Amino acid sequence: MKGVRCLDECFGYSRAAGRGLSACVLVVGTSSEHTVRLLADSDLTAEWCSSGRHVLGKLRQNSYEVVLCDLNMGGIELMTRVHERFPEVSFVMVIEPENLRNGILAMMSGASDYILTPLQPDTIVLSLNRALERRRIESALGEYQRKLDLGQSWAKQR
Repeated sequence: MKGVRCLDECFGYSRAAGRGLSACVLVVGTSSEHTVRLLADSDLTAEWCSSGRHVLGKLRQNSYEVVLCDLNMGGIELMTRVHERFPEVSFVMVIEPENLRNGILAMMSGASDYILTPLQPDTIVLSLNRALERRRIESALGEYQRKLDLGQSWAKQR
């Protein structure tokens, strides 16, 4: 089934015509295997992890760009631990509608977005693509800033 395992080809940054960004996503939560199946028809390649305890190990083994995490699985604490070691990894939180306030808190704590349950494939893909695009823009901005700083340093030496 396309998109179920994270393979080498998912590490590219290609944009398919009319579709979203290709990337590797780690899905964390009790219904994560089901969510991976929902993503199978997208350009996103996903792998699931049923527990937050294994996330850091998976991030050490593979290069994931986004973590889609159930907020009820200790999402904010997990995001904080992950960002200490992997600050470039984006987080999208899955929340229950009655916990909307916690979704906002998650974004204030560093999540890129949140998605309300019940999960819909289009909503998941849209949110993950938005997080990926933001991550890539921030990365490009950082690269431009480094080049600008290098140019200014070089100009001062002349």
